[in-house]
Amino acid sequence: PAGDLRRDGFAAVWRQSALFAAIRAGAPGGKCGACEYRTLCGGCRARAYAAEEDYLAADPSCTYEPTGQMAVIQPTPPVTYGMQVESALRWSAAARARMDRIPSFVRGVVVKRVEDFARLRGAEAGGRLRAATRCVGGYGRSPTGGPPSDAGGFLKAETLLPAR
Repeated sequence: PAGDLRRDGFAAVWRQSALFAAIRAGAPGGKCGACEYRTLCGGCRARAYAAEEDYLAADPSCTYEPTGQMAVIQPTPPVTYGMQVESALRWSAAARARMDRIPSFVRGVVVKRVEDFARLRGAEAGGRLRAATRCVGGYGRSPTGGPPSDAGGFLKAETLLPAR
């Protein structure tokens, strides 16, 4: 067994268990060890143990057959709150000013997401972002018949778009 959760708690079992340390440090065997997705997936260690009595054996339920000809795919670093982000795009002064109003603990996540969105809209590395305002939400036109506004359930959203 890996440990006693009732006595030691999850964190202690996870960090101190010889079994979990071996699983984290060991390379899986069989096709899991040759798979380009092994750093993302790793296979199910419980099924491997149930089938082979070896936690590091190949996952018997996996239908994928690695060829061994592809490089191992590495996970992308997670986006976490409070992180600093290096901008890949140049920001106009107005766009940067809008980003600076976002609380610092979440700004890095927002910058990354906005730049990802801008890339989907055609921005390239070194490209420039401009600030644009558009109205979203609400129920169509404003109660006065004009364009949507902050009144009447309409939300004004600030969007950063690739400069044209």
